[in-house]
Amino acid sequence: MQRIVIADIKSYNNGGVCAGHYYAFASNYQQIFSKTCEVKIAGGPIYRKRFSDAELIPLPCDISEGQSKLKSFSRMIRNAKSLMRQTTPNDIIIIQQSKPAQILYSLIFTCWERRNIYHVEYSEEPMTRPYYRMAMHLRGKKILKGTLCPNEIVGKAYEMPYLVLPDYIYVSSNYNVTGNYQEKCYDFCTLGRIVHEKGISGVALALRGKPYRYLISGHAEDSSEVSIISQAAQECTNLTVHLDYLTDEQYEKMLNNSRYAILNYIGAYTEKSSGVVLDMLFHGVPIIGHRCRALKFVEDEHVGILYDDINTFDFASVLNEETYQECLIGIKNYLKRFSNDIEHLYRFLGVERIII
Repeated sequence: MQRIVIADIKSYNNGGVCAGHYYAFASNYQQIFSKTCEVKIAGGPIYRKRFSDAELIPLPCDISEGQSKLKSFSRMIRNAKSLMRQTTPNDIIIIQQSKPAQILYSLIFTCWERRNIYHVEYSEEPMTRPYYRMAMHLRGKKILKGTLCPNEIVGKAYEMPYLVLPDYIYVSSNYNVTGNYQEKCYDFCTLGRIVHEKGISGVALALRGKPYRYLISGHAEDSSEVSIISQAAQECTNLTVHLDYLTDEQYEKMLNNSRYAILNYIGAYTEKSSGVVLDMLFHGVPIIGHRCRALKFVEDEHVGILYDDINTFDFASVLNEETYQECLIGIKNYLKRFSNDIEHLYRFLGVERIII
């Protein structure tokens, strides 16, 4: 039986919380391959909060906020060394994206035999750095067999075999996307980490005092954003703000209580793919988003509405049953296409799709 290892060499631990997409990515790929392969999740101690000992290949270290680059790098090398020791050349290893340069150097220092290692990359930016590019040409291409990436531009940048995939892949065969427009508590929501590039404060200011209910919920990572959002919400009954990490149960409840999710991406977020978008769609929530490269597919696939400027967008134009249901139909049709992505992933990794 083939074994697939989903590895997070960085294993980020922020005060006992693994923020970001790492758990979700590991769980998603675990679902994709669990019926045909033995699947293991490789991560540091923080991963014991989500996965059982039977599911894990334990790595020795977590990387915490505030650690020096040298200490973080030394811990990543220890994790990479442990990963190599606990796996074999026959295993298929998928390395989650985080700190690309440190991951590459960690593999260079610890991987001395031919392996089936693939890396996930969301941006071509690392290949613009001379030292990273040199390391990739001299050793990286001998270690890595291919790239999993969100678009052709990123794939071609790493100059090795690549497969274009969304950040998450819809695994369920249930495409019955339904939603009761009238029963929703919020017209719009934005959930997840609060950082400048998500443009959340801009949405809060645009909706402040308007006859629309807007929910903001997630861990605050940008103090200036939080300050603007908090001021906008003061003495304002239509904005609901919840500044804390969300449990899975809270996240799903808030999504299910919202008609639309607003993604007002700015800066770097306009160029890179985001698993947040897909997660919203997997929950049957249409997207209202800033028109940019990262969200272009929202318009192409009819799974939401894009705008050029949040301050001139007509929010009332989407708050009707007809527009909402049209978006749900688009989501249903979009989700059906993921079966092809799963087939392509199996072929790219050389995995036999024999259900056990």
